[in-house]
Amino acid sequence: MRDVFVPDRMSYLTAVGLAVRRLRKRAGLTQRQVTSALGLSSSAWSKVEHGLVNPGVLQLARFAQLAGVSLVQLAEEIDNLNVKT
Repeated sequence: MRDVFVPDRMSYLTAVGLAVRRLRKRAGLTQRQVTSALGLSSSAWSKVEHGLVNPGVLQLARFAQLAGVSLVQLAEEIDNLNVKT
């Protein structure tokens, strides 16, 4: 039987996705509102929230502004998820 590696920390992309999803919901925003404001397709934003793609810094900055938080607060939300480096 082979050993299976199970990380005790989530990946960076997973943490980013979870953080933006939490902040979006906390701000009372729908995915449609976010995609409209950021000029993204719903499938592109869904991939961000599911940790499948790495959003750019400008997208994160625009999202943070839309969600009513600073980039520092967004970074803290990600860090609080115990990111694997």
